Formats: sequence, C-alpha cells, structure tokens
Amino acid sequence: AQRPSLGEDAALLAIARGDEPWLAAEAFAALARRGSASARELAAQWIGDGELWRRRAAAATAPLLPAEAAAAIERRAAGDPEPAVRLAWLEALDGGSAASRSEALRALLGRDGDAAVRARAVELLQSAGALRDPEAALELYRSWKGDAMADARGAALVAALALSPEAQRQAVVELAAADP
Repeated sequence: AQRPSLGEDAALLAIARGDEPWLAAEAFAALARRGSASARELAAQWIGDGELWRRRAAAATAPLLPAEAAAAIERRAAGDPEPAVRLAWLEALDGGSAASRSEALRALLGRDGDAAVRARAVELLQSAGALRDPEAALELYRSWKGDAMADARGAALVAALALSPEAQRQAVVELAAADP
C-alpha cells in the first residue's frame, strides 16, 4: 500500500534518526519515496548497522533509491547473514522490478539456506518471466526435498504447475500431493 510522503525532509530525517524502530523506518521510507539525498545516505549507513531493524529498513527501501545507490544496498542486503534482511528486500520487489535483478535472484536460489527467501525468489523470477521452464522449477523442487519447511518446495511446484502444458499438469499435482 502506498503511504503519503508528508512533512519536511529535515523533520523526517530527525524522526528517522530516532530510536523508535517503526517510526524511524517509516520516516526513512518517506524520504526514499521523495527521492531525498538523505535517504541514500541513511540507506548506506543502515545496511551496515548492527541493528537488524535498520538493515531491514534499508533493504526494504532499496528499490525506491536511484539505480546506483539501490544496486549497492541490494548487493549488501542479498548477502546479509539474517534472512529477515534478504526477505525485506525481496518483499519490496515486484515482477517488474525483479526482471532486472534476475541474476541476483537466481544466485539466491542456489545458495540461500532460508526456505522463505528462496520461495520469494522463485515467485519473483516467475512473475518477471525469468523462470519459464517447468523442468527448471521441478529441479528446484527436487533440490529442496531436504528442507524442513515446505515454502520453497511449494513455490517451485506452483511455478512448475503454472509453466507446464496441460498434459503435464497432472504429474505436477501428483508430485505435490506426495510431498510431506
């Protein structure tokens, strides 16, 4: 949902520099939506901060930043040790913005240990049209059979089902039904 960008930059910056996480993150996001140079500076600081909420806010706001600043923040977010930071970045993307990030999303599929992060990456790749082969989706599913959580496997099966021709869909449904 879109939130209005209200207030002066200086007032928003003062709130963003405060210690109340939700309020600071919202002020930061408002600065980013405005295209404020302060948002770029804060994002660069926050993505390396020891506080998880600041790194999450920087990651979630990265797609709102100018391309060069966004790319730097997104690289750091994609490599953050906390899944919540990676997921915050992925949740801020949509199919349109994911298309230009397909290489980074594919990298997450192969290396990320968090099932929710991989699931969101699959969804984004599919919605961007960068995952077109049902066999590739099924291969992802098979590679994640050992996951305790079914998030990524489920996303891979949904992608395989959507990408499969009518004649092959029943086989995907049967595979899904047999999944624990």
